[in-house]
Amino acid sequence: LSLFEALRTAVAGICAPWGALTGIRPSKLIRAWLAEGLGEREITRILTDEIHCRRDKAELALAVARAEVKLTGRIFAKPGTAPNLPLGLYISVPFCPSRCAYCSFNLSNQKNDRRLYEAYLSALEVELREKAEEARGLNGVVTSAYIGGGTPTVLPGGLLEKLMEITAPFTANGDVEFTVEAGRPDSITHEKLKIMKAYGVNRLAVNPQTLNDHTLAVIGREHTAADFFRAFEAARSAGFECINTDIIAGLPGETPEDFEKTLNGILPLAPENFTVHTLAVKRSSRLNEAVRSGEAEALTPPEAVEEMHGAAKDACGRSGLTPYYLYRQKNAVGLSENVGYSKPGRECLYNIGMMAETQTVLGAGAGAVSKYVDGSRITRKFNVKNPELYIANQLNF
Repeated sequence: LSLFEALRTAVAGICAPWGALTGIRPSKLIRAWLAEGLGEREITRILTDEIHCRRDKAELALAVARAEVKLTGRIFAKPGTAPNLPLGLYISVPFCPSRCAYCSFNLSNQKNDRRLYEAYLSALEVELREKAEEARGLNGVVTSAYIGGGTPTVLPGGLLEKLMEITAPFTANGDVEFTVEAGRPDSITHEKLKIMKAYGVNRLAVNPQTLNDHTLAVIGREHTAADFFRAFEAARSAGFECINTDIIAGLPGETPEDFEKTLNGILPLAPENFTVHTLAVKRSSRLNEAVRSGEAEALTPPEAVEEMHGAAKDACGRSGLTPYYLYRQKNAVGLSENVGYSKPGRECLYNIGMMAETQTVLGAGAGAVSKYVDGSRITRKFNVKNPELYIANQLNF
């Protein structure tokens, strides 16, 4: 606090909407205060007067904390009979059609390499058998599964079906919330949608990031806004009733007007979930190198990023979407946040279990992290990030 106050005095025009608050999960701190018996008025006072959070950020964090408490109750609402500990499952597929400029993930550089994909799925199958044993040892059952990456739908149709087959022992129960991150619209086909639907996928992420074609080219995504609209309509036609869309505030060269164009293009489609990220300039990303060398388009000013978040909040409110999860990243433009909005009853319980750290999540695949929650004690187990090393480790090469 002393350092923050000294810097705020010394540096004119500093943008720090979260004040001196550090950490990834502001709402977790608030849930702890609520559990201790602090009232919401006192929590708001602490956040604004003592930590110097802006009032709208304090109110956002408080709203998300309330939602997390409620949704955690939903996760644990049906204990049933043994095995009865509800578990999350994350499966990493570290392949993409291209690398986004802001990406720092350890993705394979080999594109459309069927032999690599096949080897990776063989390795993943081995680990998933181990995770099934681990779940039984925890006296647990998977209630939410999330296949992310990367872009899982970059896999050709037959290999995507193989991925669904090796995941099926965890997801065959119709009660499982089963999400696939089909993030790149250009990776989505009618065949792949049909395969995922047949295997019980009931939540799909189709992520345009922006509807500005110039920005898409700048950040290295090989699709257009028109591709997004086609993919979204195809997903609806295939029967997906819960679709998430991601966008990013603060992309290079974008103005609040560009951002509102994206909002006005997506929200009329009535996605059930809508996630607003803030651009984070990761140390190992191409964007960071370009910013340092002066080759990148100018980053959006912090004040404009805040204007974008305000516009998203208002637009989501008009569309019946409310915030339910929240996290912050290092090096985010304007020190801003990422917010997940949802229609009532359509919240992603996997996100709550992971972000709120209220549920054990088993991780499989390159770069996946298993997180074991035992009351207030949390332990983590990290998988090797490099896909080729992961394959070698799992298949004993």
